[in-house]
Amino acid sequence: MPTPEEVAWAKFRVGAMIGCAMGILAVLIYLLMGGADAFQPSASVYAYLKDLGGVQKNSAVQFNGIHVGEVSKVALSGLKDPNKAVRIDLAIENRYLNAIPLDSTVEVTAENVLDDQFVNIIEGKNPQHLTSGAELRPAPTPAINPAEILQGGRQILAQLDAVVRDMETGHGNVGQLVRGDEIYNSMLSKVSEFQRAIHAAVNKDTLSGRLIFDETYYDKLEAPAKRLDHALADWQAGQGSTGKLLKDPAQYEQLRKSVGNLNRALADLNAGKGSGGKLLKDDELYRRINRIVDDLNAQIDAFNSGEGALGQFMANTSMYETLQGSTKNLQDMLHALREDPKKFLRPKLF
Repeated sequence: MPTPEEVAWAKFRVGAMIGCAMGILAVLIYLLMGGADAFQPSASVYAYLKDLGGVQKNSAVQFNGIHVGEVSKVALSGLKDPNKAVRIDLAIENRYLNAIPLDSTVEVTAENVLDDQFVNIIEGKNPQHLTSGAELRPAPTPAINPAEILQGGRQILAQLDAVVRDMETGHGNVGQLVRGDEIYNSMLSKVSEFQRAIHAAVNKDTLSGRLIFDETYYDKLEAPAKRLDHALADWQAGQGSTGKLLKDPAQYEQLRKSVGNLNRALADLNAGKGSGGKLLKDDELYRRINRIVDDLNAQIDAFNSGEGALGQFMANTSMYETLQGSTKNLQDMLHALREDPKKFLRPKLF
């Protein structure tokens, strides 16, 4: 049976162990609550935002990269302004209030793509400092929204993860290229075709090889280039009609005068000068020509319909046959005159 001294010593050891455990628990609670900051007095300020952007209760609040508080409450504002859809209450430690200007603004941001969102207070310029119960305005929306960049980064990471998953499972083009043989064989065949084309190009028996190695084909290709080069050299030297036109001032002046005369003629036509200009601009002359054309059309119509002497001649077959018979008789008489002129030159005595 234990003695009273042993019982007292056992009680002391149990009490000491319980005291150490309670001390360790108190230190852990102290550290989890933020250490000395957990017992610092704080002031409540609020801000209205368009949306929370991932911020929730107990999210950190930073000012110039320093932790100055945390989000104490998030709720819908009930206001009709879409830019003030939610209200967040911030618990700011009193010791930092004097360092935060009254016109400072707040924004929701994160250090990188994988970090949690926090409320960042952007320093203002007002000499007055922040007080309890004050309202912080939201920061102006930047041209490039960091939240959108972070969202885009997450989407890119998700796409990369999907590509890696396809590569591992053999799905998709990349997965089939890594795991399958069909795309690999197709690419290998295309590379082989390219190699064969290169071998054919350097083979002297093919057309491409002859173009590369045969000087005759090379000379045929070079000849037009040489002729063009000689023609350009002649033009630069002022030889030939084109070279004289480029180098001879007299040729240039003559061409310039011709163009000037053409411009003046066109100007006269537009101004109604001369016969051509009057024809284009004078309505009376146009009407006269139109009447002449109408008369000519009427005469042609009468001629086609057999009216008048010429029309009857063209349309009446009897007149045509009479004229044809008279012509034939005249031809016969001329033929007989040529054969026996004395027959027609016989004198008659009275």
